[in-house]
Amino acid sequence: MGEKHEYKKFPHIYRTITAHLKKYARPLAPLFIALGIIMIGMANIAAYGRLPNLAKTALANPLDTTTLKTIATNIHEESARQTLSAYVLEHGNEQIVTDAFVQQQARTKKLVEINLLIRQYPKYPDAYAYKALLLTDQGQCDDARVTIQKARLLDPNRKTLQSIEKELELHCQ
Repeated sequence: MGEKHEYKKFPHIYRTITAHLKKYARPLAPLFIALGIIMIGMANIAAYGRLPNLAKTALANPLDTTTLKTIATNIHEESARQTLSAYVLEHGNEQIVTDAFVQQQARTKKLVEINLLIRQYPKYPDAYAYKALLLTDQGQCDDARVTIQKARLLDPNRKTLQSIEKELELHCQ
């Protein structure tokens, strides 16, 4: 009965996300996620724009595995893909072909996921913009143009859509 319970007091921990901040953070979280996705997509388009330079590098140094991997990942025509795969396999770089296939599968998966997002939120212009980036990355320029126009109809004044349209036209000539 004479047992003594010791209670330790913990110092007050400052909460970084207050209730006031949570009120605004929850509705804005999808926007920040979408902006992050768009930035990644734009980086992919910028890398896609460097492909002619990469092809020149590959011709200058045909055994440069980094360049070959980048080209193999971004080839959209089946005959060109098969030719490059045969060349790479001939030089003993099976891993390049495997990695390129895995990356192309990942892009296809992203496209499926963005289509699900669009079905769930059909009035979300950033989803259409990201889909346009993915389609451009896969060489489906006509579909990308249609998709970016849907985004433009939803939000005609969005500056990110203008930059995506410029990138699309640059890569889909």
